[in-house]
Amino acid sequence: MAQLSDAAGFKSVVYFMERAMNDPNSPIFEIDWERTTHVNYAFGKPAPDGSVGLYDPYAAVEITYPQFGVNNV
Repeated sequence: MAQLSDAAGFKSVVYFMERAMNDPNSPIFEIDWERTTHVNYAFGKPAPDGSVGLYDPYAAVEITYPQFGVNNV
């Protein structure tokens, strides 16, 4: 992937919403990861103290996909 991103500053950016994990029309495993250099992951949940949390922790960081070799990334 480094070679792709180095090619004249080329960037292939995908936008993926946290809630899309629960949407069958937005399967994350259909993203072309071989051509993707950046992921914009949205949305963060702002807290009064200025920190940012997650709206759906299960979808964001707890779900695992052992069939794809992805566990607690």
